[in-house]
Amino acid sequence: MAAKPLAAAAIAQLEADGVATLIGTVVNPAGLTLAKTVPLRRMGAFADPGLGASPVWHVFAIDQAGIVFGDNTGVVGDQRIRIDLSALRILGDGLAWAPGAFFNQDGSPDQYCSRGVLQRMEDRLTDAGITTVVGHEMEFLLVGPDGSRFRRRRHRLVGLRPGSARPPDPRAIMGQLRTARTPRSRESHGRRQAASAADGVGAAGIRAGAGALGRRGSAAVAAIGGT
Repeated sequence: MAAKPLAAAAIAQLEADGVATLIGTVVNPAGLTLAKTVPLRRMGAFADPGLGASPVWHVFAIDQAGIVFGDNTGVVGDQRIRIDLSALRILGDGLAWAPGAFFNQDGSPDQYCSRGVLQRMEDRLTDAGITTVVGHEMEFLLVGPDGSRFRRRRHRLVGLRPGSARPPDPRAIMGQLRTARTPRSRESHGRRQAASAADGVGAAGIRAGAGALGRRGSAAVAAIGGT
């Protein structure tokens, strides 16, 4: 497929800037970032009609191993990931990146696309006269001085054995959290529950707050704990 004139001009400019490879990413409802990588010359096709992806991309679980199958989410079918060229950025070292969104074969936005959901929410707020402002929490990884894997044991992750590349075992995480709760913390927790009950806030409200914290610090706990 030949590149469209506009795409061809953009490709030529990116090539002049040293870009050779384009990365397009999507984020599924579990918070996992999934990617497709293509040579820069395929940029036009990545934007329209897009690259193929199975509906199962929406339901890869937070443990990076499980799949949440449903009536409309599974391995059967073919959708398209289209990148947003207006948001394309040059990363350096020959790489460029752009965010992507899911579309159906007929070109309509997919209902399970997280970026599409966010866009619809923003459109509704705009229609109501509200300007959307979003603050991002930047996550990070610890690496060695030369960029290699970080191996110092005193920075051991909860539930992850030193030297292990496997994802944490949710049962181990829950066990460590139970062990870490001291008598004083249990007493404090009991007082908070009593105070919340007196204020008319039930246990469900407390559990919802714990779930929000779990998604930030240990998403696996929030996923298996039902909070």
